Amino acid sequence: MDRKLFLQTFLHSPTQVGSVVPSSSFMVREITDLVAKSNPATVVEFGAGTGVITRELDNYCQENQAKLLTFEKDDKLRDYLKEQFPHLPIFSDALYLPKVLDEQGITQVDCIVCGLPFTLFPQQLREQLFDIIYSTLADDGALVMYQFSWHMRKALKQRFGSVELNFIPLNIPPAFVYYCKK
Repeated sequence: MDRKLFLQTFLHSPTQVGSVVPSSSFMVREITDLVAKSNPATVVEFGAGTGVITRELDNYCQENQAKLLTFEKDDKLRDYLKEQFPHLPIFSDALYLPKVLDEQGITQVDCIVCGLPFTLFPQQLREQLFDIIYSTLADDGALVMYQFSWHMRKALKQRFGSVELNFIPLNIPPAFVYYCKK
C-alpha cells in the first residue's frame, strides 16, 4: 500500500516528492545510524512520505526517550502517516517549524532528518528552509539530509562547520546522505 501511495503522490506532485519509491532499508539504516551518532533528545523529520524512515526514527526515539516531530506537506501522505503513527505529532509544512517548536515548548532541535527534494525547489524556498534548519538546530545539532545528487554539498558547506557525504548505491534511485554538524 505505501509503495502505491508513494508512486501516486510522486505522479501527482513530482516537484514535492523526490523519488518514485520509498527509501531502501540500506538508506534507512544509514540515516538512523547517523541520527544515533548525534545522540538527540529531539528529532525533527521533514518529508516523511509514507513513513519508512519515520518508523525507525520512532523506534529510536521511544527506546532513547527522545521526542520526534514529523512534517509532511502532502495531505494524503500526512493522513496516511496519522493512521500509521497515531501517537506522533505530524505537521503539514516544514516552514512552520519555528511556530511548532514554540507551541511544543521546545527551544532548539538536536537533529533534523530531511528528505525534501531541495534541487527541485526555487532558490528562495531553499534558502528559507536552510535558514529555518540552521536557526532551530542546537549549537552542536546535526542535519541528516538525503538527496539524489551531490549538488547540495556546496550550500551545506557554506552553512555547517562539518559536512560528511555518504553514497547509498542500493536505493532507487541511488542516494547521497549528508551528515552536517553545526
